[in-house]
Amino acid sequence: MPKKLKNIRVDFLSLVASPATGMEVVLKQSTGGAMKKTIHIKKTDDTRHVAYGLIYAPDKVDSQGEFADRAEIEKAAYGFMKNLNGRNVDVGHSFKPVEGAYVGESWLVRKGDELFPDGEGAWAVGVKVDDVTLWEALKKGEVKGFSMAGTAEAVEVVTEKSDVGLLAKIAETVRKAVEAVTTKDKQEVALKEERENLEAGAVEEIKKGFDGMTKAQQETAKKVEEIGAEMKKTTSALDERLTRVEKARASAGTADGGGEAKKDRSEGIL
Repeated sequence: MPKKLKNIRVDFLSLVASPATGMEVVLKQSTGGAMKKTIHIKKTDDTRHVAYGLIYAPDKVDSQGEFADRAEIEKAAYGFMKNLNGRNVDVGHSFKPVEGAYVGESWLVRKGDELFPDGEGAWAVGVKVDDVTLWEALKKGEVKGFSMAGTAEAVEVVTEKSDVGLLAKIAETVRKAVEAVTTKDKQEVALKEERENLEAGAVEEIKKGFDGMTKAQQETAKKVEEIGAEMKKTTSALDERLTRVEKARASAGTADGGGEAKKDRSEGIL
């Protein structure tokens, strides 16, 4: 997985004898020493003693799997000049500036650049070498390139392939979450149905109880009605008997003409 370099800070440009191929060595984070990136010298101007090279080109992944975008390269180029590092040119990473060498030109390559026609957006420099011995070494090929020293942050970048994997993981996570929610919903539905069934059963039992109570009340009312009818018959019979007794008394009193006789007769009749 490639790593994107951010917050690049270039402190030194070193003239070195054996630079790596092309731009394949990139700034690396270091735990104790300087970080280095080595590039070929693109062209030399023998008349003015200037050596030209691309310090960094945008969006090109090197053999270390690292790259920087155009914005980061621009910040690094301006930062180098802002920090007055133009004289920080040494030999072989000695970190001891050479008196006769300095960065005389620094620019961001634009479209149609004569020196670097394919380097649009890259940071280019021209190192002025006034030291005669050093210039001769450069002309003979004893010095073949620049090596940049500084610091940077390397951040892992998700590629298209890893995007697919990441999306797959996200999809799986979402699927599991949905499944868990669905399972919970199913459980809640089952509990709801069970609760509704229990409630319905309880209502039915209560209804049955009420129905039973109503039937019992009906039976009671029926018995009460039957008892009432029997009582009515009994009272009617008593009324009839009392009426006959009264009539008999009345008849007896009229025939005898006296109270005692009427009484005796009445008692005899009774």
